[in-house]
Amino acid sequence: DFINLKISLPIYGDDPRDINELKLFSASPIYNDENLQGYVYVIIGGETYDSIFEAVLSDQHLWQSLVFLLG
Repeated sequence: DFINLKISLPIYGDDPRDINELKLFSASPIYNDENLQGYVYVIIGGETYDSIFEAVLSDQHLWQSLVFLLG
């Protein structure tokens, strides 16, 4: 469905590292000459993105707490 653009974006799919998680993904067909060989399934914003996002959120909470205490 994704390859044929039959569903609306963004699309969440299974995270190969954690079956209980859904991640943004992209996919593309792979051809050998004119023969379809398979598909590439790419997680967009995997574990590195998640850890950076969590760090930013925790830092944001730190700043909010600081502002609250100063107020």
